[in-house]
Amino acid sequence: FNSIKSGATSGLSMIIQQWSNALQFWWGGWLLFNYPDLFTFEDFLVSMFALLFSLFALGAATMGASDKKECEKAAGRIFYLLGRESEIDPLSKTGTKICPSSRVNAGRANSTRRVGSSTKKSDQ
Repeated sequence: FNSIKSGATSGLSMIIQQWSNALQFWWGGWLLFNYPDLFTFEDFLVSMFALLFSLFALGAATMGASDKKECEKAAGRIFYLLGRESEIDPLSKTGTKICPSSRVNAGRANSTRRVGSSTKKSDQ
């Protein structure tokens, strides 16, 4: 039954879309035929494309907003992340300073740290 309901809903939405397009073209043609001094074909096309693209944008914007509870949960998670204090503060003056010339061998269990002052430079 769900597949029949889904197919009928999809078909109904396509029928409504095509009938609205037909009505827009008929009305635009009627205006161009009866009022050629007021409206041009370019005016008709500009208005049709403006309406078409605005309806596409409206459809894309409302596509993901079907479940209100899920949207509220997602917004709550975002506001929680924005409101919490991070454990890492990049603007803090305290904490461990890492020497840029030090290297850590992370591949071994007993990694050793070599400080840049004890290494030799090969280009001297």
